[in-house]
Amino acid sequence: MNITSSQLQSTNLAAQSLLARSLAQLPNLATALADDSDGSDNSSDLSGLSGLSTQLQSGITSLQTTSDGLDTLGALLKQMGSLARAVSDPSNSASAQAEAGQKFAALQTQLREIVGGSSSVIGGADAAGSGLFGENSDGSANPANLQQGPMLALIAQSSDGSFTLSAADASKTVADATNQVAQAGSAVDTKSSQLMQEAIRLQIGQMNLASVLAPIQNGNDAQQANQLTAASIISLGGSALNIQGAPNAAAALQLVQM
Repeated sequence: MNITSSQLQSTNLAAQSLLARSLAQLPNLATALADDSDGSDNSSDLSGLSGLSTQLQSGITSLQTTSDGLDTLGALLKQMGSLARAVSDPSNSASAQAEAGQKFAALQTQLREIVGGSSSVIGGADAAGSGLFGENSDGSANPANLQQGPMLALIAQSSDGSFTLSAADASKTVADATNQVAQAGSAVDTKSSQLMQEAIRLQIGQMNLASVLAPIQNGNDAQQANQLTAASIISLGGSALNIQGAPNAAAALQLVQM
């Protein structure tokens, strides 16, 4: 299952709305705890943040699985590049070239089994694949869609199940497919970084709202909760800044209040 661009955008917007409400309560936390007359439903916000956090963690896991799959494809393509050169090397014997060609075709089969696709896209019979490297079901762009371009050329089959590209003609296509996989990996890493930053922001929001709901009875305890919550925000914000390369804890507080 891929987390799509539209899902990421809607998750970010929902997270920002809930976090804005939560963070707005922080300066007046003692008052809010001492007096529930504002009628705010903090418990529903906390439940909403928990749901978003679960969605983000699922997305991060999915992207990590996609990244691992791209690493596997990259390793297979590296072997295929060597085999394609061996097939085309005139210094190799005919038997050695034939053996390299057979190994190349076996790796093409592995690629096809991982990438997958319907017969209308990749030819031959349908291939279930991993479900990670095709079009998204909602029509949004999948940065790891490999059922196109040079990868498609490598895994495409004719109606009789034979590959349309032979090892002898595949050197440039393998190189292009290697670049295609590398670009997909870069896009997946960028999206994963975005999701991790949002996960940190959501964790901060959950802590804020949990503090609002805590059974604090007097102003001194409320003041202490304010201080502890603010310190936690700065600490967790520092983790987000490590991702973004920001310099200090003071800037962390600014980050989570964006």
